[in-house]
Amino acid sequence: MTVVEDMPVSRIAEMIETHRIKRVPVLPDGKIVGIVSRANLLQGLVSLAPTSELHSNDRKIRETLAGSLAKELPGVTTFVSYVVNDGVVRLWGGVMSEQECDAGRVVAEGIPGVSQVDNNISVLPSNLHLMGTM
Repeated sequence: MTVVEDMPVSRIAEMIETHRIKRVPVLPDGKIVGIVSRANLLQGLVSLAPTSELHSNDRKIRETLAGSLAKELPGVTTFVSYVVNDGVVRLWGGVMSEQECDAGRVVAEGIPGVSQVDNNISVLPSNLHLMGTM
């Protein structure tokens, strides 16, 4: 079971629930670019707020964060997810070192309009480090 990048989240959630799986790879053009897990879907749901409550700067913060992470920490973008709601950045995922964990937080904190960073990035166990270099 795989999904493509532009598949609606509702279809991904339905697939995960119907087939009782915990995660599915994202494979555009046959190359893995990420994984969507039950936790990712739950994180997105928790971060939702009614449209009237959305901070007008959230989209700009997300775009800036995406660009900054890709430029400053290109190795972690595959393994780090983020949600921005009302100026609060929530980061999740796994990285190879404590320095990368701190760097993700620092990048987010440096973006204009960010009022708070909830850093849930953790350092992956050492036995997974070799897998990350493939």
